[in-house]
Amino acid sequence: MKNVFTARLAFCLILCFAGFAVLAQNAPEPIGAQFDKRYAAWLEWSAGQPERALLTIGDEFRELVDLGPQAAPYFAENMLNAANPREAVAMAEALARVTEKRFPRALWPEGKFLDPAVRLELYSRWWKEGRQQTSTDFDRLYARWKELKAKGDLVFQRDSYIITYDDE
Repeated sequence: MKNVFTARLAFCLILCFAGFAVLAQNAPEPIGAQFDKRYAAWLEWSAGQPERALLTIGDEFRELVDLGPQAAPYFAENMLNAANPREAVAMAEALARVTEKRFPRALWPEGKFLDPAVRLELYSRWWKEGRQQTSTDFDRLYARWKELKAKGDLVFQRDSYIITYDDE
């Protein structure tokens, strides 16, 4: 009887460890590792691009951006520590896409709207200092939106990129 119990226990342990091994193999790769692979592929691709070429086109860049908002810290880190301005501007663009953060025209210097160097400065400053205000800004704007919706007074605003007229 003792041998049967020992054999069953050993069999159950083997099944448990085999199950854990299968789960470990199927576990998603951490976002940092995914970012590193895709970033290395993008760097390799971008190294072959002419000086004036856009680095935010191509499959390699799209695959980086496809990592989504959870990759924002990696984009910001690479933006702030980029080897050259071209890479920094491209990482600012990626950060813009995954966070959907936009800056109103009033924050841009006169005649510099959408200038890449200014854009880099705006996103760098926002990441270091301003993003902590995002929740407060959202709450304020959402309250204003609800107020306007209740009045039926929703109006297109020049610096808005997406306008939603309904909760859905």
